[in-house]
Amino acid sequence: MATATTDTRQQNLILRLVGDNERDINGLPNGPVGSIIQALWDVNQSYAKTGIPRHQYYKTLINAIEVMLGSLATGQVLEVGTKNQPIDDGKTKTLQALLETTQTELDTLTKQWSALRPPASGKIARTAPIQPGDDPRTVFEPDANDRAYRGDPYFPQVTNVRYP
Repeated sequence: MATATTDTRQQNLILRLVGDNERDINGLPNGPVGSIIQALWDVNQSYAKTGIPRHQYYKTLINAIEVMLGSLATGQVLEVGTKNQPIDDGKTKTLQALLETTQTELDTLTKQWSALRPPASGKIARTAPIQPGDDPRTVFEPDANDRAYRGDPYFPQVTNVRYP
């Protein structure tokens, strides 16, 4: 029997995926993502109500990857002579690949879920968005939906009619 994954387990999985393993003295997450993972989770809480499975998880993972990429981009510079070169240990490329994969998975899941929704249906109350007389600018103009102008076989065509 499978059990539902709790919010804390999903947050810990996100921390492991982005490689944020820093902990404080009490064993609590303390890295760039770990210190704000609960805030990221709460910000994406509205996605849990969309009905799409794991939507909140994927959105939080995308935000966590972006935070981790931002933390890697601010600092870590190696001075070589008169030039400063950023240190790229492959983690940036790995995170960018993970970001692309996660976004692709989320897009695929969203498309699949959207295809399962029933089509919108209902009774059309009006045949035109603006009926004659609704807008003062159209009082002296003919109604394009009038039976006389739309080619109704039971209503004769109006010819040689001039409007001011």
